[in-house]
Amino acid sequence: MLGYYNRPEETAAVIDEDGFLHTGDLARYDEKGRLYITGRSKEIIVLSNGKNVQPAEIEYKIEKYDDKVKEAAVMQYGDMLRCIIVPQEAWAQNLSDAEVEEALKREVIEPYNLTVSNYKKLMSVFVYRGDLPRTKLDKLQRFKLKDICEGKVIASVTETEVDEASYTEEFRILKRYIEEEKPLVVRPNHNLETDLTFDSLDMVSLQSFIEQTFGVTIKADEIATYRTVQDLADRLSTSHIRKEVENFDWAAIVKESSSHLELPQVGFSHRLFAAFLKLFFSTYNRMKIESKHNLPAKGPYILAPNHQSYMDGALVMAGVPSEVLQDCYFYATEEHVNNPVIKAMARRHNVIVMERKNLKDSIMKLAEVLKQGKNIVIFPEGTRSYTGSLAPFKKTFAILSKELNVPVVPVVVNGAYKALPRGSHWVKPTAVSVQYLHPVIATPQESYAEFAERVKDMIEEKLVIK
Repeated sequence: MLGYYNRPEETAAVIDEDGFLHTGDLARYDEKGRLYITGRSKEIIVLSNGKNVQPAEIEYKIEKYDDKVKEAAVMQYGDMLRCIIVPQEAWAQNLSDAEVEEALKREVIEPYNLTVSNYKKLMSVFVYRGDLPRTKLDKLQRFKLKDICEGKVIASVTETEVDEASYTEEFRILKRYIEEEKPLVVRPNHNLETDLTFDSLDMVSLQSFIEQTFGVTIKADEIATYRTVQDLADRLSTSHIRKEVENFDWAAIVKESSSHLELPQVGFSHRLFAAFLKLFFSTYNRMKIESKHNLPAKGPYILAPNHQSYMDGALVMAGVPSEVLQDCYFYATEEHVNNPVIKAMARRHNVIVMERKNLKDSIMKLAEVLKQGKNIVIFPEGTRSYTGSLAPFKKTFAILSKELNVPVVPVVVNGAYKALPRGSHWVKPTAVSVQYLHPVIATPQESYAEFAERVKDMIEEKLVIK
């Protein structure tokens, strides 16, 4: 190899003065002097703790479980490692993605994790029923892996699967509805969660659409168990009462009477605990509160902060007047309220738990709070940040704001990621700040997603990532 044609800089980078070609491959010698090629230098994943991870090394070990794993690809997922696994078709064909994921975690990931250092452990699994993107030389195109996880790459389908003449009427109705909700082409073999990126809110929308259109009640969590859209369509074909396609109306849900639903009650210790945390963060973390004047004098309003740590709830409330605290409700996922003690505390500290089996009721409770002139705190990202930067915003807060004409106060939390990052159990004495931005409300022309994106942009503009 004499060099790259008319590319002297690239030639100099790979051929040294002695004429040796530097391929970029990584290797190791064993005790007998044998050389093993272990991967490529440009593919190394560098974690925030400074540890280097060679993904090909992990993929090789995961693919040894070839009774269940056809292909594997390792990528960085926040500050941990995620493994995209293509399951063996013969093994997985009669299993839902959730069942495949559970089996892979139990029978592949857990045994692997027991054999490696902590920083090489796989903490997330993504099931993909397609072929991983590769070059003509069969090299993995790692830059496309993120798009697979975000649903921008859909598993390939055969020509017979896209024969529209074979579509059932039930599938056509579902297809039309989903394509109006998602910028994706729907195929019979697509999975709602992994292929079409349905989240729990999308499942509730679909649940209501099915009830209105087919006269069939299927819980949102049950819908998620159907492996493909066609499987769901087949279920509807055997039990529907009617086929009247109706537009899904979130306004009807949030404006529906919810007085029958029990709201959590604030306990005596709520304000006292909030005052203690405010004092602690002001002293220990030199907390700075900015632009409190942007908080409306009266409710209802929605506080929409970014989510960096477990500190955020207390930080967001630090600037709220003490007499208003009892009228502020939090929205939390059931994963964070997962034992009797925490559940009891949640009931006494104005926490509305998002129950996946009754997500519609959870949203109606939030609506009821706002109808009563009280306030809610919703973290639009739905989970803590892995890097301090923003994750995509979910649209629950946007739906409530637009349909009930309630303003949203974007809240910018800075410094909490360094003070209490994921995996840390102790708060560091890092400076933190909370800034309340100008209240905003959706315009009549804005969709829920567009309004959510506008709020996200406002927060992102003020966010400081170091």
